[in-house]
Amino acid sequence: MRRSSRPKPPTPWSPPNEPSHSAMRYRHPSLGEFMSFEDEIIDMRSTIDDIDRQLIELLSQRFRCCMAVGELKKQFKVPVMQPSRVKEVVARAALAGSSHGMSPEFASRVWELIIAEACRMEDEQTQQTKHAVPAC
Repeated sequence: MRRSSRPKPPTPWSPPNEPSHSAMRYRHPSLGEFMSFEDEIIDMRSTIDDIDRQLIELLSQRFRCCMAVGELKKQFKVPVMQPSRVKEVVARAALAGSSHGMSPEFASRVWELIIAEACRMEDEQTQQTKHAVPAC
């Protein structure tokens, strides 16, 4: 039996006569040089990773500030939760998010989560302070 020299039919995983993504090249709009898909996506993902690291660092700074506010509230016997302040901050986030192309609902939900975490941390700090053994 003789084998056919015809190419096999394409499978869903390998389209016929199409280069792989890594072989596709295009001229980068702002750099004016040719780049491969793989190079460009790696570059873009690296940028996203850097932004994610910055977001975490900014959140950490925000939480440290919130903890300081919590200490101040404790000194003056002010409740941790301030509903009017929460409404103000969430409304400001919704407006700012909207001005940057985000849905106001999305921005509100993100800030509600951030505020909830800050309150959790303040509560945890308060509980640790209550159970702390005085130094001699």
